[in-house]
Amino acid sequence: MTATILQPGTYSFSGKSSEAQIIVNVDKTAYPDGLVELELNGVDISNSSKAPIYVASIGDEVQLIAKNGTENTVSDGTSHSDTYTDSDGNTESINSAVFSRDDLKIKGKGSLTVNGNYQDGIVCKNDLKIYNGNIVVNAADDGIRAKDSVTVGDTTKADGTEADNSGISLKVKTKAGDGVKATGTDTDKASGVITINGGTVNIESYADGFQAEQDFVMNGGDVTIKTFEGSSFSGNASSSQGGFGGPGGGGFGMDGNSNKTDISAKGIKSIGLYDAAGTTWQSKGNITINGGTLTIDSSDDCIHCGGDMNLTGGRLTLASADDACHSDHVLTIGTKGKGYDDIIVTVSKAYEGMEGQKIYQNSGSVIVNSTDDGYNAAGGADGSGNQNPGGWRPGGGFGGSSSGDYLLQFNGGFSIVNVTNGDHDGFDSNGDIEINGGYVVTNGNEPFDCGDSGNSIKVTGGVWASNCPSGGMSMGGSEMTAAVNNTGSADAGTRVSLVGSDGKVILTFIAGKSVTIFKAGGTGVGSGASFYTGGTLSETTYFQDLDTVQTAGYGGTLSGGTQVTGAASSSGGGRPGFGF
Repeated sequence: MTATILQPGTYSFSGKSSEAQIIVNVDKTAYPDGLVELELNGVDISNSSKAPIYVASIGDEVQLIAKNGTENTVSDGTSHSDTYTDSDGNTESINSAVFSRDDLKIKGKGSLTVNGNYQDGIVCKNDLKIYNGNIVVNAADDGIRAKDSVTVGDTTKADGTEADNSGISLKVKTKAGDGVKATGTDTDKASGVITINGGTVNIESYADGFQAEQDFVMNGGDVTIKTFEGSSFSGNASSSQGGFGGPGGGGFGMDGNSNKTDISAKGIKSIGLYDAAGTTWQSKGNITINGGTLTIDSSDDCIHCGGDMNLTGGRLTLASADDACHSDHVLTIGTKGKGYDDIIVTVSKAYEGMEGQKIYQNSGSVIVNSTDDGYNAAGGADGSGNQNPGGWRPGGGFGGSSSGDYLLQFNGGFSIVNVTNGDHDGFDSNGDIEINGGYVVTNGNEPFDCGDSGNSIKVTGGVWASNCPSGGMSMGGSEMTAAVNNTGSADAGTRVSLVGSDGKVILTFIAGKSVTIFKAGGTGVGSGASFYTGGTLSETTYFQDLDTVQTAGYGGTLSGGTQVTGAASSSGGGRPGFGF
């Protein structure tokens, strides 16, 4: 059965049919604003060699509507014979169960399951919008792929009121490819862009969860992503399709992580535009998260961009076998003047937590548990998992940049890192470190480290605290003058509190490992402050409710507890003027 639609209108389909195909081919010259609504009233359509739903031409858009209370299934076979001729006269293959050459919108209050048994589930060569419905996509390769854009959830209704996206449920599962991707490179329009405005989204992908060629934006919604084997991945993965490495890609990269995948299995990735050789970044590749709830369990970086990353709102729970957040350029957390809960990030597991050439934290709260650096202001592309196919551009590397290109700056908010003992820094910068405000706390052998070319650690405000285990290297030099500098003993899991001379709690948290060296400074730590272990807190404000381990907070009072009084050496254990 083949149904070919040549005029705008509403068309309703029901029942089960094999070797079926619905074709929309409306002349754009005759109907430049043509709109076709395909109402699915309980269909189960399949085709062994073609796309069961194929949009060849439409002036405005095709709306695929799963009617209220109905269950609908669209499936293709394991091979395709259908093709089309593009605007340049080239013959192109049709490789998905739902294939549209023009704009496509999916909505309705029913359910729609798309099974892409050949390669992809849903492909749109222009803009794809998912505005309602219970949508399930299973694919042999990519789940959803559009050229210009993918948008999940609307922003406003026709009457100007805020859209209700609570009726959106999108589940995507892939065997070999990415979950959702936008591939366009046209800079004259919003091409290669993925936007999540709301709804519940669950991605389980072999490769990247979301991959945007130019930009990824999340304004709301509840998004859960798992890639490849999740953060439990250990070893070296290879692609079943081949070609994932690309120039400079694959391998272990240049940051020492031996658990990198050969495939790109990132939670969210925005690539950016490169020169003709594919070696030099030109523009785009940005990631912006303004709100919503995001949970990622990835074998590669949780969030990775070739441009800038802006985390201004939302609640992020991240676990990775590699980096939690990696920007090839600038990583900004929060907004100046805001508090501790506008952006909440909890990294339960990562090789490195936050990485970018320049990192600015202005507000919010970030908790990082990592095996290497917690925060790392270092260079460019990290060479981890690569674009599929053809590689994640060149693996990059850290050479060719001066220390002036790197900066780690704290202007507000709260950050605490717990790093593995050894040669791993809590807060590391290949350039300067500046603490102008907020709370900055580190547990580990090497709390702070800055570049080797005349760089410095500058403290003009806020509170910093470091807690080193036995044998840990303390911080030397006048740039991080400690108002409190004591030795004592606290086992991992012990509450550590910094209390001012007025009896008010300046900072409190659970030690991530055993501690013998207690230091604190900054303008928020006055004369007479002391560290205490144990005790009971009253009227303390906690930085974030996602934090169930460090349970860090400030304010209130401490009763009981043991004061840390041992005298520590005033000289640093490392190079003068640099924190280790």
